[in-house]
Amino acid sequence: MKRIKSPVRYRFSAFIAFCKCLNREYRWLYQNRYLRMDANLELDDKRRREFHIDRYEFAAEFLSKHLGQNSFVLDAACGTGYGSNILKRCRSVRLLGVDICPQAVEYARKTYSQDGCDFLCTDVTRFEGIDPQSFDAAVSFETIEHLDQPIAFLEKIHSLLKPGGLLIISTPNKWGITKYHKVDYDYNSFKKDLGRFFTVDKMFVQNSGSMDLSVNRGSERRLVPDDLGIRDTAECFIAVAHKGKK
Repeated sequence: MKRIKSPVRYRFSAFIAFCKCLNREYRWLYQNRYLRMDANLELDDKRRREFHIDRYEFAAEFLSKHLGQNSFVLDAACGTGYGSNILKRCRSVRLLGVDICPQAVEYARKTYSQDGCDFLCTDVTRFEGIDPQSFDAAVSFETIEHLDQPIAFLEKIHSLLKPGGLLIISTPNKWGITKYHKVDYDYNSFKKDLGRFFTVDKMFVQNSGSMDLSVNRGSERRLVPDDLGIRDTAECFIAVAHKGKK
């Protein structure tokens, strides 16, 4: 008997075939969408894309209120550069996006490079070729948990910031150790590691609102100031911190 494909399976197979016909960059984006998506493209679930965009828009708004004109901002582990583009368009700042993946940096340069916004391929635990105390602020989202040396990463970010420089950084809340997540932070451990090098000024809770994901813990889409009553249901934590002026 001839096997008939289900409509869902057929549509999925057709979509995969379609993706193979696209250019090399879009093929790469689709294959790597879980680690280095371009959240402006509909290659992943809408809730997940909004989840990433929300935190970059939060950072852009915060920095626009606290940085002066022509400040220099670092986007550490910028991926495909869509977040760097959000940071750049919200205020007249200079911006450098850094990522270890050559394909991601190549895509970012082609898609999001503009006057005052450039991209560099380097390891975020070393930042080779970048001088100490270069930046007025640094942003790093969903990065630290992927690193074998998270403390070295924080120490290096600290060295790259000018005295009084700002750091906005996020990490998942108790997602567990996986193939990609080397560290499993909760509220206290995240704040403790940040406190080795920075003064933590404010913590925020973020949820995607993806009700089919257990790590969302049944919460609505939100990015709000931390409160003891909602801390345990956070999908991610975002910290705003600063480097001491001495």
